[in-house]
This record gives sequence, C-alpha cells and structure tokens, in this order.
Amino acid sequence: MSMSSRDSRDFPATPLASNGVEVLARNLCDTGFKYNWSIEDYLKGVDQEIDVDSSVFEINVNGLQTKWSLALRYWMDENGLRLTNPVVICLNLVSAVVTSPATSLVDYREQLQVRYQFGIWNPAVKQYEVCPVGIHTVEATSEPTKTLTSIGARDIIILDRHLSGKSIEIFCKIMLVREELEQHSLALDLWTKLRSGENCDITIHTADGSLVPAHRTILTCRSPVVGSLIDKEGHIKVDMSTPLLTSLLQYIYTDRVDPLDSPEKLLKFAVQLEMPGLKNICEKALIDSITPRNVAALLLIADTFGCDMLKKSALGFCEENSSQIVKTVAWKVMEEVNPKLFEEVCQTL
Repeated sequence: MSMSSRDSRDFPATPLASNGVEVLARNLCDTGFKYNWSIEDYLKGVDQEIDVDSSVFEINVNGLQTKWSLALRYWMDENGLRLTNPVVICLNLVSAVVTSPATSLVDYREQLQVRYQFGIWNPAVKQYEVCPVGIHTVEATSEPTKTLTSIGARDIIILDRHLSGKSIEIFCKIMLVREELEQHSLALDLWTKLRSGENCDITIHTADGSLVPAHRTILTCRSPVVGSLIDKEGHIKVDMSTPLLTSLLQYIYTDRVDPLDSPEKLLKFAVQLEMPGLKNICEKALIDSITPRNVAALLLIADTFGCDMLKKSALGFCEENSSQIVKTVAWKVMEEVNPKLFEEVCQTL
C-alpha cells in the first residue's frame, strides 16, 4: 500500500481553550497536553477524496516554543484506488525553538522526547478509543526549525459508531521530555569507554553466544547482584540476548535506555538484579503501551513483579475503557492462576 495525497485543505478544529490545547495529568503524575480535533464534515472528505489537515496549534512551556499539526491521510491499494479504512492519523512538528537558560550560550540545544497518543471519540458509550503510545526523539535548538518533522502516525479504523452526524472527533495527547545535550557528560564519557572497549576488565557471555567487554567496578557499583556473578577469571554468563544486554548496559552506564524495545523482558532482569531505577523506566514504558488487547497481560506482569504504578494505571484503564476491553487468553490465565487479581479487575468493570 502507498499513501494517498491527492488534495489537501484545512478543516476547522474545535478548541478546548484559546489555543485548542488542554493541560492534563498524564498517567499518575506527569504533565502533558491534549489537543481535540473535530472534523465537522468527515463523510464529505471521504466522498471527495480530500486529505484533511488540522489548524496549527502551539505548546509553549519553560522556554520551549513548539508548533504542531495533525493530518488525516488515506492508504491506496496496489491498483491505485484509495482505501477508506483504515485511515492514517499523523502528528507533525511544524517548528521548535528553545531559549537557553544562559544568555551566553548561542548554539544551545536540547533533546526532546515526544510521547504521543491518538484516540477517537465513540459517542454511543461516551468514551475515547485509544491507540498505543508512540515515542519519537528530536533535537530542539536556539534556531527555529525550518522544515516540518513527522513525529509519528497510527492507523485508525473509523466506523459508524464514531460518527456524530457527519463529524468525528480525534484527540492527540502529547508529553514532552526535555534533556539538555552535553558534549562531555559523565554518562556519555562512560558509555564511550564501554563502546570502545577501553580499560574493560571483564567479559559478559550472552545467551546467543556474543562476548561483550565491560568494567567490573561500574557493574558492581550499579548492582551488587551483577558483581556477585563475576567469576575469578573475570567472566559472567547472562541468560539474555545481546540486544537486551546492550539495553541493560546502557542503563548501567548512562542511567537511561533509548530506545527501549522490550520493556517487559528488561523488567524481569531489573527485578532479578535489584535495579529499582531500571524497573521504574520499564514500568513507565509498559504504562505507555496499555491497550484494550494487552491490558490483562500487563496486569499479570505488574502483579508478578510488584509494579504498583503499572497495576494502578492498568486498573484505571479498565475502568475508563470497560466497553473496549478485548477478551484474550491472558484473562483466562488470570482467572485460573491469579483469581484474586481477576476478582479485583472485575470490580472495576
């Protein structure tokens, strides 16, 4: 399939405030932003094969000035015919400029992690049907960006139940995580040492046969459990793949994991190796991934590894999206293996 872009025009957006952006609490404690987009005559756009773009909206916070837009696009089949479902909802960063906290810094830059989530309103049950959270990292500088940046997109199937007359309502939640880029930070220097193999004095053996050098002192300081696994010859065997070990080492050396591709797998080792900071990172990533289809599996993971924040978020998701929950094998497993948890979830539905 390819993306269709035959015609494009603005459709009015229905704002919640003067800028159309609502400040909200994300998950349990973080602050984010929500933009509601009402497409007043969606069916007309479908009939006339019109691509739809929202008005540009702004999010300005603590010296960071950003402009965004949403777009609705259609796929085309192999014969060049446009498909009406699924449609593609896109988030675009129109511009971003950051003000340096120190006026003497001319070429100031920050790394900007954008967490985004789309949803579509279901008028019948008065609930949003949400997509999984996406994550994209961009760089913001003291000079305004000059080109539009695609942050992410999701396929959404629009059905009769989403129509209110001829219109539909889509929302986009955005959370911005900022980090000043440093050229010679401690974390960066340590990570560089590891990647180069300089001064490494132990070897890690992975489950897929790779040999990865590392530093005994750093591993032992970050996790005494890891330190205790190193033998007299300076070798350590781990039951994880090389990519997973790379993520673990990135956390040990830099206090972060980017990208975090398998949070559910890394969580297991975070608990085993007694790394509460890494556990917290994995837990937040799993919260961002909650959907009607995987919420039962995530509740089992939360209960198994003592992830209270994940459990509360998953229970809250069940309560808010009770009509959209998908019955999967995980629900049957929960009922048989963990009936207490199953009963607790049922009380929220």
